[in-house]
Amino acid sequence: MDVSAFWKIIDDARSNATDDEDFLTRIDSRVRMLEPGELLVFQRHFNKIQTESYSWNLWGAAFLMNGGCSDDGLPKARPIAFSDSPGFQRSHNSVFSAAVNPL
Repeated sequence: MDVSAFWKIIDDARSNATDDEDFLTRIDSRVRMLEPGELLVFQRHFNKIQTESYSWNLWGAAFLMNGGCSDDGLPKARPIAFSDSPGFQRSHNSVFSAAVNPL
């Protein structure tokens, strides 16, 4: 599974979901269909994105957007940041991308 297949799973689940619970259910059912090797690669992509998003820059962006961001706010914001809408993390215009890759 390459990174585009990883994002397709995320994008498909989000685009068809009616709410966050439905999104998680759709991700769960799709991931359960993966072969063990694909599942490991999916997890590696997820871990890489999570690691890259654990930054002061993203915390600062979350702080500015929300009028504050507590110590436990960033761990909650990170998964939302890349799963909230198709292409969010990969967009060059997104806050996430700007925060992870500042000029």
